[in-house]
Amino acid sequence: MMTTGIRTATALFATASADKKTKCGSMLVVGLTGGIATGKSTVTRQLISLGVPVIDCDRIAHDTACKGSWGYRRIVAALGRDILDGRGEVDRARLGQLVFADAAARRRLNMATHAPVAWQLLRQLVGHWLRFRRLVVVDMPLLFETGTHKLTSSNVVVACSPELQE
Repeated sequence: MMTTGIRTATALFATASADKKTKCGSMLVVGLTGGIATGKSTVTRQLISLGVPVIDCDRIAHDTACKGSWGYRRIVAALGRDILDGRGEVDRARLGQLVFADAAARRRLNMATHAPVAWQLLRQLVGHWLRFRRLVVVDMPLLFETGTHKLTSSNVVVACSPELQE
């Protein structure tokens, strides 16, 4: 049932891109977001299996924190070397504990990472546009909070009842 719904949505998005002037020229950019454990990853996997290109902003954020990168340097500058492990890489467990316990640290982390994530997102969008993709989905947990929804033509919020959350 879900696959049929996604195929229908994909067909509608592709048709809409032919009929509607989008914010990215002839490419329809659809934002995909949702809360934790609502099925967003399931939707993303099914879209990918149907051949729909999906930009995974969680993956971009993860890559942004790689040692030596621009994002890494910004994170260390914002939060200090205490978040690094013995190899000098970001200790994600330590970082998670810090930002979930300290709202100010979370804001500093967001300020440090949003520019590198946005840069990579735009770079990937341009890449898809140059390959003449008609539809690209941007999978981003903080789509509205970061203002990224302004780059999209349409947005999909994945939701489910608390009983179904994994």
